[in-house]
Amino acid sequence: MAQYVRWKSRAEAGDLDAAKEARQLGDRLGLTPLAMLRLRWKIAEPDDVKAAPKARRRATTRRPRPDDPRAALHVVE
Repeated sequence: MAQYVRWKSRAEAGDLDAAKEARQLGDRLGLTPLAMLRLRWKIAEPDDVKAAPKARRRATTRRPRPDDPRAALHVVE
């Protein structure tokens, strides 16, 4: 993982070869969604989210002001 960080920092500084290496290492380490899918990894949810997902959703739902353009958006489940 440390090697990936070294390559990634060099890539962000503009080194094209380092960017290629960082991309390959990220893929091998499972750091991209596609790599996680290929490795069949899933991110576990915290226990409190599993216990009461609807209560959590209700607590975080806020209504936007009527003049807010996001008012036209809605959640589809």
